[in-house]
Amino acid sequence: MNRRICWGVLLLLLAFPQPFTVWASGNPLQKTAKFTPNVTEPMLEAEFWIRRTSDPDKVLLAPEETTRFNRQLAARFEFIKEIENHPEVSGKELKRRIGSYRLPYGENRYNARGEPMVDGLYDALREEMNLTALPEKVIPRWGVTVRRTSIRSFPTTQESLTAPDPDGFDLFQETEADIWTPLVILHRSKNGQWAFVQIYHYNGWMKLKDVAIADNKEALFGFLNQPEFLVATGSWVESQITENGSPKIRFMMGTRIPLVPRERIPRELFRHNPQGNYVVWVPARDAKGLFRPVMAYISTQADVHPGYLPYTRRNLLKQVFKMLGERYSWGGTFEGRDCSRLLVDTYRTVGIMLPRNASEQMKVGLDCFENNVGKCFDRLQPGAGLYMPGHAMLFIGNHDGKSYMIHSTAAYRNIPGEEIRPVRGVVVTDMSVLKEGIRSIRAAREFILPL
Repeated sequence: MNRRICWGVLLLLLAFPQPFTVWASGNPLQKTAKFTPNVTEPMLEAEFWIRRTSDPDKVLLAPEETTRFNRQLAARFEFIKEIENHPEVSGKELKRRIGSYRLPYGENRYNARGEPMVDGLYDALREEMNLTALPEKVIPRWGVTVRRTSIRSFPTTQESLTAPDPDGFDLFQETEADIWTPLVILHRSKNGQWAFVQIYHYNGWMKLKDVAIADNKEALFGFLNQPEFLVATGSWVESQITENGSPKIRFMMGTRIPLVPRERIPRELFRHNPQGNYVVWVPARDAKGLFRPVMAYISTQADVHPGYLPYTRRNLLKQVFKMLGERYSWGGTFEGRDCSRLLVDTYRTVGIMLPRNASEQMKVGLDCFENNVGKCFDRLQPGAGLYMPGHAMLFIGNHDGKSYMIHSTAAYRNIPGEEIRPVRGVVVTDMSVLKEGIRSIRAAREFILPL
C-alpha cells in the first residue's frame, strides 16, 4: 500500500464478468472458486503453483547476500533506515518529517460515530505535536516495541474516516509495528503519551506505553542481533506462557524472536517443564518504562523456523498462501494486512527487509520488465512483486495462457459501471480482474542482487 497518496487508488477495481452464483447445496467455496473468474479450487493451494515453477528450490540469495541486499537498501534509499546506527537529527529536519503528515483542514472526514470532524480537532493535534519544543539538535533514544502497535499520522487514537461508515479506512492509521521492532524515539507529544519514532521503513507517532526504552543501547541490540533466533513462519504464532505472567503474545509472520541460550534455561521455568518448547526472549517494560527481557515458551510444534527460511521460490509461495482468505486491513487495522504488507511479511521470512509502501517497493531489486510489460509475463518467475499505482501484488505463475497473482485487496467492480463491492481479503486472481488487465501493471521486481 502506498500510504503517501490519495486513499482512493487503493480500491482496486476488479472487473467480474458475472455476479455470484447460488449453489443448491454445500459450501460453494469448498467446491469451486467461481467468485473470481478463471480461478479453480486447486489454484488456491501453493503446491499447484510450485509444481509449475522451474527449479523451485534454487536458492536465490545466500544468507550473507540477503544481509548485503538489506544494507544496500539502507545505503541507497532514503526510505530505509539502519536503526542501530541512526544519527542525530536537526530540529529542522525532524520538523519536516513530522510535517509530512498534513492535517486535513477543510476535507470531508468523519469520526467513528459518523460525525463530521471539525477543524478545532486539528488545531488541538497541532498543539499536541509540541513542535515548538524541538531543539536545534535531536539526540535519538533507542527502544523496542513490547507488543504489536500502530504507527499514526498524528498523536491520537481518533479515527479519521473518508465516509460516515465504521468500516471505512482510517486515514490517520499509517502502519503497524510488530513486537521486537527496534526504533528510535525522536520527539514526544505535549502530554508525554506519544512518541514520534523511526522504524527501519517508516516513521510516525506511537503510544509510549507500547515501547520499552533502552537504558543501554548495546544491550538491546545484543538481543536483537544474536545469531540464534526463531522466525514466525505462520501467519500468526502465539507464545505458550511468559515469565511475567502476561497473556499469550502473538507474533506476526516474519517476526524475529531471539532464543534463550541453552545454558541459561533452568530445569523448571514458571513451574512448567520446558520440554517440547523453544525458550525465547520477549521484550517487557520495567516500572520506569525501561527495556527488560523476559523468557517465554513457544511450542516446538508451532509454525516457526530456527533462523530464516532458505530464500527459494518454493518457500515464498508456501508462505504467501498461508495468508489466503485473511481479511484485508488498511494500514494493519483489524490485525491484518494490506497489499504491500502481504509482500513485506512473506519476504521477511527469508530475511529480505522490504520497504513498507508499494511505491517504494517498486524501486528496489531488479526490474523484470525493462520497459516491455506485455510479453515479459511468459518469463516472469513466481515471487516477483507486481505494482500498479497504489497497489502491490505477488506473481505466482502462468496457467493456460493466463498470468496469476495473490494479493490483499479492498474492492471490486462486478460489472464495469456498477457500484463498487467489497472484497477486503487476500485472494488469487488472474490479470483479467484488473481494470486494464496487464496494461495496469507498471513494474515487476525481483528482490535479488545487484541493486
